[in-house]
Amino acid sequence: IEDDFGTMESAEALLRQAVQACPASEPLWLLLIQLKYKKQKDCDGARIAVEDAMKANVSNPAILSSERLWLTAFQIEWEVNDYDRARSIL
Repeated sequence: IEDDFGTMESAEALLRQAVQACPASEPLWLLLIQLKYKKQKDCDGARIAVEDAMKANVSNPAILSSERLWLTAFQIEWEVNDYDRARSIL
């Protein structure tokens, strides 16, 4: 997919640079996760992005307890019918 604003790959690369530079930015992580899941239809990539967000913020309670991040992780599992994993996230 390409348009006047670039490709999905360039958007992902830019978001990955952004989360490396600002790992405590919840909105940037959520954008990356949503790009992987909603736009690229990459469930495994979205799961990895959630894990990366948690690993990058292991000492940051604001991110680790982020309701939006946990609900996004839950939504991914729920939408792919992995109900056991979804329950474990909640």
